[in-house]
Amino acid sequence: MTDGACSGNGRKDARSGIGAYWSTRQGTNYSSPVTNEHDPDAPRTNQRAELLAAIYGIRKFARERSHKQAFGVNRNCWVLATDSKYVVDGITDWLPRWKVWDIHHIYYNQGADALFEEESNEDI
Repeated sequence: MTDGACSGNGRKDARSGIGAYWSTRQGTNYSSPVTNEHDPDAPRTNQRAELLAAIYGIRKFARERSHKQAFGVNRNCWVLATDSKYVVDGITDWLPRWKVWDIHHIYYNQGADALFEEESNEDI
């Protein structure tokens, strides 16, 4: 489960935070105020916090060596639970279109060999 929130949404003095929960085991979950380390010089908004929570939650979960023990099995498919329609739409609707657009854009502008270089939209 991931969640992001923002107090003062979109204002210059806005503050936001992110969190991810997947286990009752101490030290495996993630929470943090959003800083420039997470999102350099970007405005603090609720939608950005929701996306960052998903990104950092997935990253931490993927790096967490004990996720196999936390769930008792080695899972090849993960379920991201969120209360954010913005995140759900981004993953299920927009991301597939962006990837198709990236493939067409790279192919037509840089050539077929560029398709096999490092993938675009790494964080998404």
